Amino acid sequence: MKRLSLCCVLLALCTAASSLAAPAALPLPPPPAPVSPPPTATEEGPVFTQGTKALEFSLPSSGTPTVGITYFIGPEAALRLDLGFNFVFSEPNGSGAAASFSVGLGYRAYLMRTGRLHTFVQPSLTFGREGASKTEFFGLGGAFGVEYFFVDHFSVGGALGLSLNLNNIGAAAPQTVGAALTTGTSNLFAGFYW
Repeated sequence: MKRLSLCCVLLALCTAASSLAAPAALPLPPPPAPVSPPPTATEEGPVFTQGTKALEFSLPSSGTPTVGITYFIGPEAALRLDLGFNFVFSEPNGSGAAASFSVGLGYRAYLMRTGRLHTFVQPSLTFGREGASKTEFFGLGGAFGVEYFFVDHFSVGGALGLSLNLNNIGAAAPQTVGAALTTGTSNLFAGFYW
């Protein structure tokens, strides 16, 4: 009897020890879904995403060179701000110093992409001041352009534009406001993207 009691006690102790040593298995959470980075480049050039920015240096066919800032609001659409400044310390005719400036706002819509070559249209508004005449000007224009990306963060391009300009705004009487249709919005540029 003593043996049977001893065996029952030992069996109870072993059962209790085994249940303490191996806790119940908890279910594991599922593995996290793989996170893929947003597309930024392909073998055929950059892919623009909302928030992509660019700094552009432009040499227009007429007027002051400009520095532009581009902000992409979508993969094929960007807002642009162009600033130009020209300070002449003295004129050959002795008329003294003169400062000119221009501010341009534009919307660039990319049409198609062939490899690293992008085409776009760009309507724009421009306002500025002519230093020599001390008058303002206003322009409403549009351009068709191409942009080639040598690498994903650097491009060169050109645009052929047409603009309706109102000039001589604010001139003293008897001068009047002038109007001109010009290709002055045509330019060559280099852009740095990030």
